Amino acid sequence: MRYVLMGVAVVAVMMLLFSCRSQKNAADKNVDSIAIGSSPVRNIGDKPEGADRSLIDSEKRFAGEVVHFQPDNRVHIIGGRPTAVLPRGVAFRMSGDYADNLPLNLSADGVLESYPAPSDISADSAPIPLADGWWLDRRGVTEGTVFSRYTLAQYAAMKEVPSPQELLASVIPGAKVTAVVPLPMMQHEALADTAAVNAWLRANRLGLGE
Repeated sequence: MRYVLMGVAVVAVMMLLFSCRSQKNAADKNVDSIAIGSSPVRNIGDKPEGADRSLIDSEKRFAGEVVHFQPDNRVHIIGGRPTAVLPRGVAFRMSGDYADNLPLNLSADGVLESYPAPSDISADSAPIPLADGWWLDRRGVTEGTVFSRYTLAQYAAMKEVPSPQELLASVIPGAKVTAVVPLPMMQHEALADTAAVNAWLRANRLGLGE
C-alpha cells in the first residue's frame, strides 16, 4: 500500500511539472507573436536605417504636421487627417508682358498638354508682379507655357471651350515663359508676403545684371 501511495505522489508531481512547462511555452509563444505582429513606433524626428535622407531632410512643419516637398512642386501634408495637397510657390519670367493673356502648357514637342476651362478663370488667375521682371504664378505655369491672344477676361466669358486646334492657333509667336523658379514657401505664403519673395529672389541673385 505504501508503494502504491508513493507511486501516485510521483505521478502527481510529474503532472504538475508538465502543466507548468506547458503554460510557460504558451506564454513564450504569445510574446513571440506580439513581437512579430507589431510595428515599431518611431518619433517623427527619428531617421530609420536605410531611409531616403533626401526625403527626411526635406521635411518641414505646417500646423504641427510633417510636410514633404514633392518633385511636382506640390506639398503633401501627412497627418491624422486625409492627405492634403497644397501648391508650392513658383516665380516665373515671360518673354513679354503677357500677364493678362491665357497660359497654355505645351510638351517639349509642342503638343497641347493642359489648359483651363473658361469657368476656371477668375480675378485670381492673373499672376502677381514681383521684382526684376519676375511674376508670382497663380495658374500653374511650366517651362513649356506659352500665351494665347485670348485675354483672361475674354476666355472666361466664353460659353464653350475652344478646340485644342483653335487654342494652338491662338498662340502669340514668341510669347512664352522663359524661366521658372520654385520658391521655398507655399503659394499662400508667397501671396501673403511678396516682399519676402522679392528678398529671396535678390538674395539668390536671380535677375540681377540681366
